[in-house]
Amino acid sequence: MNHIGLDWGTNYISVGFQPPGKKEPIAAKFRDNGKEKIPSLVYYSEYDTLVGEQVQSHLEQISRYLPEDRLKFHQGVVRSLKRNLNPSGAHMVPGKGLVSHLDIVRDTFAYVKKDIEAGCFEDKAVDKVTLTHPVVCTEAYKKMIETAALNSGFKEVELLEEPIAAAMGYASRGADVGRGILVYDFGGGTFDVAFVLKEEDHFRIPIPSMGDPMCGGDDLDIRLYEYWNRKAQEALGRPITDKPGEIDTGFLFRCRYQKETLSRIPKMEFIEYLPDINGSSDPTNNRLSLVLEQNTLNQMFGQLISRTVEITGTMLKKVEQAGYKVDTVILIGGASKWPLVKELLKEMLPVTPIETMDVDVAVAMGAAWKAAPEPCPMPKPQPKEDVEKVSPDPDTEFNDQGEQNSNPDQHVSGTNTDISVPLRIIWTLGKAYSIIGGVLEDGIKSLAFSPDGKLLASAKFPSGVDIWEVSTSHKLKHLVTPDHGIDFSPDGKYLATCGQYCRADLWRVSDWRNTHLPDAQLNRLLPTAY
Repeated sequence: MNHIGLDWGTNYISVGFQPPGKKEPIAAKFRDNGKEKIPSLVYYSEYDTLVGEQVQSHLEQISRYLPEDRLKFHQGVVRSLKRNLNPSGAHMVPGKGLVSHLDIVRDTFAYVKKDIEAGCFEDKAVDKVTLTHPVVCTEAYKKMIETAALNSGFKEVELLEEPIAAAMGYASRGADVGRGILVYDFGGGTFDVAFVLKEEDHFRIPIPSMGDPMCGGDDLDIRLYEYWNRKAQEALGRPITDKPGEIDTGFLFRCRYQKETLSRIPKMEFIEYLPDINGSSDPTNNRLSLVLEQNTLNQMFGQLISRTVEITGTMLKKVEQAGYKVDTVILIGGASKWPLVKELLKEMLPVTPIETMDVDVAVAMGAAWKAAPEPCPMPKPQPKEDVEKVSPDPDTEFNDQGEQNSNPDQHVSGTNTDISVPLRIIWTLGKAYSIIGGVLEDGIKSLAFSPDGKLLASAKFPSGVDIWEVSTSHKLKHLVTPDHGIDFSPDGKYLATCGQYCRADLWRVSDWRNTHLPDAQLNRLLPTAY
């Protein structure tokens, strides 16, 4: 029986699975975006249902929609459902009526099941799922997600508390996990801190956990959104949206992207085009540019983060009073990546948090290990060694597992390369970069590297153009366009695309805004070239 571990979060969904013959689980990569997570978004219309990256792609372009179309799409979007899940709740969809929360969760799980079956199991059925849930939740909540999973097509459903799954995830990858594990979970919807006791290969939670149901990554995003709203009033004399008290979901996701970007770099300029509320045909009337710094966001987020640190301090005292000792600290949840979190926690934690895997997939990995019919023994922590990194010979080819090919036939070099076979390895700057096997599939029409070699654009008709970060193999952006001829400008500031609809588009690399070029009747020019 094929099995997976599924972490359904407020903002993102991730899946882990244990391939046959492997001793440890791996994170599944979704076909939508080539990443190990997809947004927890669902969109309903009277004709269609979209899930994950498909919804986010529309939200990223929604500021260009006509006001009535923008409003209709927003009304069909369901976000942050996990935080607001209600066994008797429902979402009103224009033209469709009420869709129950149970059915929304079912549709989400069904989409994930189908995607993972196709991408990881060669279209073979996945019948068993270990589904994670917050350690503090009602029996009605657990029954609801279990029912949704069964209704989505899974034949066997196992529930697992998220802190235990996180501890298992780290341990299953050989992390130096001790006996007393403090799990700090700053997720999209809520904050929780739990103490997990490890006894051989068994994990349990011996004392009640603590948390705040109204303190999560969503709350950080809202604070940044409100900051932009004030700046829009000051600079343009208008709010982000003309609906009082309403949040523009598309712009809220732009704020999330800015937050995630600034968790890695200290300062960056962001140029945004607000939704048109005045009927202006000139997009510059809605243009707003802000230089954001980590320190500015620290002031916005400080109160909420301090709240999590305060709760963690109380939890540490409870652990000590119960006669236990914390010898391992694990941080999970996307909001835990914000630098101020570690900065404030280091003053009180008895040990430094371990960082051996991506916090976004730790819970799913642990659930996958638990889902296995006969889980492999937890691997022993590997000794840390200084390993000399040797760059591979630039003429060597590798397969999806990183093994050297004896007869390479998928070598790609240069730009605007027209290929008809799946792309697995890209060679550039003398190094090999895997672009997530199975993601860049049949149908890729052209490729283009940016002049500095940092970005790779791939065009796949008719789904659009994807932008990849070469150094990490992560997809940075999906451009919704039928175009499949692509090229970067010599200075790397623009990406030009054209295709079968007799038009050329110019995408600004700094913010990926689209400027439609005058109709030149290009007669399906391919490839595009500066």
